[in-house]
Amino acid sequence: MRTLTDKKNNAIDLVCDLIAKRQKKAKSATMQQLARLYFAESIPTELLQFDTDNLYGALASLWDCAQLRHKDQVNIRVYNPNYEEHQWYTSHTIVDIACDDKAFLVSSITNALVQLGHTIHITTHPVVAIERDNKGQITNISPFTGKADRANLEAIMRFEIDQQNDPDAVTKIVTSLTEIISDVRLVVDDWLPMRDKLVSIINTFETQNLPVAAENLAENIAFLRWVAAATSPLLVIALMHSKKTQLQVYVFLLHKKALAWAVFVTITVVSRAYCPRRYRHATQI
Repeated sequence: MRTLTDKKNNAIDLVCDLIAKRQKKAKSATMQQLARLYFAESIPTELLQFDTDNLYGALASLWDCAQLRHKDQVNIRVYNPNYEEHQWYTSHTIVDIACDDKAFLVSSITNALVQLGHTIHITTHPVVAIERDNKGQITNISPFTGKADRANLEAIMRFEIDQQNDPDAVTKIVTSLTEIISDVRLVVDDWLPMRDKLVSIINTFETQNLPVAAENLAENIAFLRWVAAATSPLLVIALMHSKKTQLQVYVFLLHKKALAWAVFVTITVVSRAYCPRRYRHATQI
Protein backbone atom coordinates (compact mmCIF):
# COMPACT_ATOMS: atom_id res chain seq x y z
CA MET A 1 0.00 0.00 0.00
CA ARG A 2 1.35 3.42 -0.94
CA THR A 3 1.87 5.93 1.84
CA LEU A 4 0.84 9.58 1.70
CA THR A 5 4.46 10.45 1.07
CA ASP A 6 4.55 8.08 -1.92
CA LYS A 7 1.40 9.66 -3.31
CA LYS A 8 2.83 13.12 -2.77
CA ASN A 9 6.06 12.26 -4.58
CA ASN A 10 4.07 10.75 -7.45
CA ALA A 11 1.98 13.94 -7.70
CA ILE A 12 5.17 16.03 -7.89
CA ASP A 13 6.52 13.74 -10.65
CA LEU A 14 3.31 14.22 -12.63
CA VAL A 15 3.59 18.01 -12.31
CA CYS A 16 7.18 17.89 -13.54
CA ASP A 17 6.10 15.75 -16.51
CA LEU A 18 3.44 18.33 -17.37
CA ILE A 19 5.98 21.15 -17.14
CA ALA A 20 8.21 19.29 -19.62
CA LYS A 21 5.28 18.98 -22.04
CA ARG A 22 4.10 22.60 -21.79
CA GLN A 23 7.33 24.57 -21.46
CA LYS A 24 10.41 24.97 -23.64
CA LYS A 25 13.34 22.80 -22.62
CA ALA A 26 15.52 25.61 -21.20
CA LYS A 27 12.70 26.95 -19.04
CA SER A 28 11.20 23.61 -18.05
CA ALA A 29 14.38 22.45 -16.30
CA THR A 30 14.40 25.36 -13.82
CA MET A 31 10.62 25.21 -13.38
CA GLN A 32 10.93 21.53 -12.51
CA GLN A 33 13.63 22.39 -9.96
CA LEU A 34 11.30 24.91 -8.36
CA ALA A 35 8.39 22.46 -8.43
CA ARG A 36 10.31 19.75 -6.59
CA LEU A 37 11.70 22.12 -3.95
CA TYR A 38 8.45 24.01 -3.45
CA PHE A 39 6.07 21.05 -3.31
CA ALA A 40 8.51 19.14 -1.09
CA GLU A 41 7.58 21.68 1.61
CA SER A 42 3.85 20.96 1.24
CA ILE A 43 1.88 18.79 3.62
CA PRO A 44 0.83 15.65 1.69
CA THR A 45 -2.88 15.94 2.53
CA GLU A 46 -2.93 19.56 1.34
CA LEU A 47 -1.05 18.81 -1.88
CA LEU A 48 -3.22 15.81 -2.76
CA GLN A 49 -6.38 17.96 -2.67
CA PHE A 50 -5.46 19.25 -6.14
CA ASP A 51 -5.18 17.45 -9.46
CA THR A 52 -2.09 17.71 -11.67
CA ASP A 53 -3.42 20.59 -13.82
CA ASN A 54 -4.23 22.63 -10.73
CA LEU A 55 -0.80 21.99 -9.22
CA TYR A 56 0.83 22.96 -12.50
CA GLY A 57 -1.09 26.24 -12.55
CA ALA A 58 -0.18 26.95 -8.93
CA LEU A 59 3.50 26.37 -9.67
CA ALA A 60 3.40 28.42 -12.88
CA SER A 61 1.91 31.37 -10.97
CA LEU A 62 4.64 31.14 -8.35
CA TRP A 63 7.22 31.01 -11.14
CA ASP A 64 5.77 34.19 -12.63
CA CYS A 65 6.39 35.93 -9.30
CA ALA A 66 9.94 34.66 -8.84
CA GLN A 67 11.42 34.32 -12.32
CA LEU A 68 12.63 37.93 -12.73
CA ARG A 69 14.23 39.64 -9.76
CA HIS A 70 17.35 41.58 -8.82
CA LYS A 71 19.18 41.61 -5.48
CA ASP A 72 17.25 43.43 -2.72
CA GLN A 73 14.16 43.56 -4.95
CA VAL A 74 10.93 42.33 -3.37
CA ASN A 75 8.32 40.74 -5.60
CA ILE A 76 4.83 40.51 -4.11
CA ARG A 77 1.81 39.28 -6.00
CA VAL A 78 -1.68 39.13 -4.44
CA TYR A 79 -4.45 37.56 -6.50
CA ASN A 80 -7.52 35.33 -6.57
CA PRO A 81 -6.65 32.34 -8.76
CA ASN A 82 -8.93 31.47 -11.65
CA TYR A 83 -8.50 29.10 -14.58
CA GLU A 84 -8.69 31.79 -17.25
CA GLU A 85 -5.84 33.93 -15.89
CA HIS A 86 -3.81 31.61 -13.69
CA GLN A 87 -4.58 28.06 -14.87
CA TRP A 88 -5.67 27.02 -11.38
CA TYR A 89 -8.28 27.73 -8.75
CA THR A 90 -8.61 27.92 -4.99
CA SER A 91 -11.19 29.72 -2.88
CA HIS A 92 -8.40 31.57 -1.05
CA THR A 93 -6.53 34.74 -1.97
CA ILE A 94 -2.89 33.99 -2.74
CA VAL A 95 0.04 36.09 -1.51
CA ASP A 96 3.20 35.11 -3.42
CA ILE A 97 6.50 36.64 -2.35
CA ALA A 98 10.05 36.34 -3.69
CA CYS A 99 12.89 38.14 -1.93
CA ASP A 100 16.36 37.72 -0.45
CA ASP A 101 16.28 35.27 2.44
CA LYS A 102 16.59 36.82 5.90
CA ALA A 103 15.99 35.62 9.43
CA PHE A 104 12.51 36.31 10.86
CA LEU A 105 10.87 36.80 7.45
CA VAL A 106 8.10 34.23 7.76
CA SER A 107 7.16 35.15 11.33
CA SER A 108 7.22 38.88 10.51
CA ILE A 109 5.02 38.45 7.44
CA THR A 110 2.67 36.13 9.33
CA ASN A 111 2.28 38.69 12.11
CA ALA A 112 1.68 41.47 9.60
CA LEU A 113 -1.10 39.54 7.86
CA VAL A 114 -2.73 38.69 11.18
CA GLN A 115 -2.56 42.32 12.29
CA LEU A 116 -4.33 43.27 9.06
CA GLY A 117 -7.13 40.91 10.10
CA HIS A 118 -6.45 38.05 7.68
CA THR A 119 -6.74 34.36 8.48
CA ILE A 120 -3.84 32.32 7.09
CA HIS A 121 -4.89 28.88 5.88
CA ILE A 122 -1.70 27.53 4.29
CA THR A 123 1.90 28.72 4.37
CA THR A 124 4.70 27.32 2.22
CA HIS A 125 8.14 28.89 2.37
CA PRO A 126 11.13 27.01 0.99
CA VAL A 127 14.55 28.66 1.09
CA VAL A 128 16.39 27.94 -2.15
CA ALA A 129 19.68 28.90 -3.79
CA ILE A 130 18.89 30.69 -7.03
CA GLU A 131 21.35 31.68 -9.72
CA ARG A 132 20.34 34.53 -12.03
CA ASP A 133 21.84 36.15 -15.11
CA ASN A 134 22.65 39.87 -15.28
CA LYS A 135 19.05 40.58 -16.30
CA GLY A 136 17.69 38.93 -13.15
CA GLN A 137 16.32 35.84 -14.90
CA ILE A 138 16.57 32.49 -13.12
CA THR A 139 19.18 30.17 -14.62
CA ASN A 140 19.40 27.50 -11.90
CA ILE A 141 17.69 26.53 -8.65
CA SER A 142 19.17 24.24 -6.01
CA PRO A 143 18.21 23.27 -2.45
CA PHE A 144 19.39 25.11 0.64
CA THR A 145 22.51 23.32 1.90
CA GLY A 146 22.47 24.73 5.43
CA LYS A 147 25.06 27.43 4.77
CA ALA A 148 23.07 30.56 5.60
CA ASP A 149 25.82 32.89 4.36
CA ARG A 150 25.35 31.94 0.72
CA ALA A 151 24.77 35.15 -1.19
CA ASN A 152 22.13 33.75 -3.54
CA LEU A 153 19.70 32.35 -0.98
CA GLU A 154 16.15 33.45 -1.71
CA ALA A 155 12.86 32.96 0.10
CA ILE A 156 10.00 31.84 -2.13
CA MET A 157 6.85 32.15 -0.03
CA ARG A 158 3.15 31.58 -0.50
CA PHE A 159 0.45 32.49 2.01
CA GLU A 160 -3.17 31.52 1.43
CA ILE A 161 -5.65 33.80 3.20
CA ASP A 162 -9.40 34.39 3.16
CA GLN A 163 -10.52 35.64 -0.23
CA GLN A 164 -10.10 39.39 -0.70
CA ASN A 165 -12.22 41.16 -3.30
CA ASP A 166 -11.59 44.74 -2.19
CA PRO A 167 -8.79 46.35 -4.25
CA ASP A 168 -7.93 48.63 -1.32
CA ALA A 169 -7.39 45.62 0.94
CA VAL A 170 -5.09 44.06 -1.65
CA THR A 171 -3.11 47.29 -1.97
CA LYS A 172 -2.77 47.48 1.80
CA ILE A 173 -1.40 43.93 1.92
CA VAL A 174 1.25 44.72 -0.69
CA THR A 175 2.22 48.01 0.96
CA SER A 176 2.39 46.55 4.46
CA LEU A 177 4.41 43.50 3.47
CA THR A 178 6.82 45.57 1.40
CA GLU A 179 7.51 47.74 4.45
CA ILE A 180 7.85 44.75 6.78
CA ILE A 181 10.31 42.96 4.48
CA SER A 182 12.35 46.16 4.13
CA ASP A 183 12.44 46.57 7.92
CA VAL A 184 13.54 42.97 8.42
CA ARG A 185 16.33 43.35 5.86
CA LEU A 186 17.62 46.55 7.48
CA VAL A 187 17.54 45.11 10.99
CA VAL A 188 19.15 41.78 10.12
CA ASP A 189 21.87 43.44 8.03
CA ASP A 190 22.56 46.16 10.60
CA TRP A 191 22.53 44.41 13.93
CA LEU A 192 26.22 43.35 13.98
CA PRO A 193 27.53 46.86 13.15
CA MET A 194 25.08 48.22 15.73
CA ARG A 195 26.39 45.84 18.37
CA ASP A 196 29.99 46.82 17.59
CA LYS A 197 29.08 50.47 17.97
CA LEU A 198 27.34 49.71 21.26
CA VAL A 199 30.45 47.99 22.64
CA SER A 200 32.50 51.03 21.65
CA ILE A 201 30.02 53.28 23.47
CA ILE A 202 30.19 51.12 26.59
CA ASN A 203 33.97 51.34 26.61
CA THR A 204 33.74 55.12 26.28
CA PHE A 205 31.31 55.38 29.17
CA GLU A 206 33.63 53.45 31.45
CA THR A 207 36.60 55.75 30.79
CA GLN A 208 34.88 59.15 30.77
CA ASN A 209 34.07 61.32 33.75
CA LEU A 210 30.37 61.87 33.05
CA PRO A 211 28.13 64.28 35.03
CA VAL A 212 25.88 61.42 36.13
CA ALA A 213 25.32 59.79 39.50
CA ALA A 214 27.48 56.70 39.90
CA GLU A 215 24.45 54.49 40.61
CA ASN A 216 22.66 55.61 37.44
CA LEU A 217 25.83 55.17 35.39
CA ALA A 218 26.41 51.66 36.72
CA GLU A 219 22.83 50.64 36.04
CA ASN A 220 22.90 51.91 32.46
CA ILE A 221 26.25 50.32 31.73
CA ALA A 222 24.91 47.01 33.10
CA PHE A 223 21.89 47.37 30.81
CA LEU A 224 24.09 48.08 27.81
CA ARG A 225 26.31 45.10 28.54
CA TRP A 226 23.22 42.87 28.81
CA VAL A 227 22.09 44.12 25.42
CA ALA A 228 25.53 43.65 23.83
CA ALA A 229 25.93 40.13 25.25
CA ALA A 230 22.78 38.66 23.70
CA THR A 231 22.96 36.69 20.46
CA SER A 232 20.92 39.25 18.53
CA PRO A 233 19.46 41.65 21.11
CA LEU A 234 19.36 44.72 18.92
CA LEU A 235 16.95 42.93 16.64
CA VAL A 236 14.42 42.97 19.45
CA ILE A 237 14.89 46.66 20.11
CA ALA A 238 15.08 47.69 16.47
CA LEU A 239 11.93 45.81 15.56
CA MET A 240 10.05 47.76 18.23
CA HIS A 241 10.79 51.13 16.63
CA SER A 242 7.42 51.28 14.90
CA LYS A 243 5.77 51.80 18.31
CA LYS A 244 7.13 55.38 18.26
CA THR A 245 8.79 55.14 21.67
CA GLN A 246 12.20 56.27 22.87
CA LEU A 247 13.48 52.99 21.44
CA GLN A 248 13.15 54.47 17.98
CA VAL A 249 15.56 57.24 18.94
CA TYR A 250 17.88 54.71 20.53
CA VAL A 251 18.16 52.57 17.42
CA PHE A 252 18.40 55.58 15.12
CA LEU A 253 21.24 57.04 17.13
CA LEU A 254 23.14 53.78 17.16
CA HIS A 255 22.57 53.21 13.48
CA LYS A 256 23.68 56.73 12.56
CA LYS A 257 26.64 56.53 14.96
CA ALA A 258 25.66 59.63 16.87
CA LEU A 259 27.56 61.06 19.85
CA ALA A 260 27.96 58.71 22.78
CA TRP A 261 26.39 61.22 25.18
CA ALA A 262 23.20 61.45 23.12
CA VAL A 263 22.93 57.67 23.10
CA PHE A 264 23.53 57.56 26.85
CA VAL A 265 20.73 60.04 27.53
CA THR A 266 18.38 57.97 25.41
CA ILE A 267 19.41 54.74 27.15
CA THR A 268 18.79 56.39 30.52
CA VAL A 269 15.24 57.28 29.50
CA VAL A 270 14.61 53.79 28.13
CA SER A 271 15.91 51.88 31.13
CA ARG A 272 13.96 54.01 33.60
CA ALA A 273 10.80 53.65 31.53
CA TYR A 274 11.12 49.88 31.84
CA CYS A 275 11.76 50.10 35.62
CA PRO A 276 15.17 49.59 37.26
CA ARG A 277 16.70 46.12 36.88
CA ARG A 278 13.74 44.69 34.99
CA TYR A 279 15.97 44.04 32.04
CA ARG A 280 18.14 41.69 34.12
CA HIS A 281 15.30 39.17 34.16
CA ALA A 282 14.26 39.53 30.53
CA THR A 283 14.73 36.75 28.01
CA GLN A 284 17.42 37.28 25.41
CA ILE A 285 17.11 35.80 21.92
